[in-house]
Amino acid sequence: MTRERDAENLFEQELKSQGWCINVNDSRRNVYHQCPKFSADRKKLRGRSPDFCLYLSPDAVSPEVIAETKKPGMNLSKTKQQALDYAKLLDAKIMGLA
Repeated sequence: MTRERDAENLFEQELKSQGWCINVNDSRRNVYHQCPKFSADRKKLRGRSPDFCLYLSPDAVSPEVIAETKKPGMNLSKTKQQALDYAKLLDAKIMGLA
């Protein structure tokens, strides 16, 4: 059975193939997994954590995309609302499900 982490791994591979930088030790990093880039944004979330926050550049102040990954069979309407809530709190322009 596929776990949510399996879906996250697949999404990470797709991000890498599209040129996004996930490596936490790379100064060009523009993908943050399980937390936004800035502590002020983490405070806005009050302990909640989006699966992925994607920034257009390493210098971007707000994420452009919030992406939620779920294992197959999960309730997508609930997941969509979760991602929309994160996007509103973090001023992200796009919300996605994977």
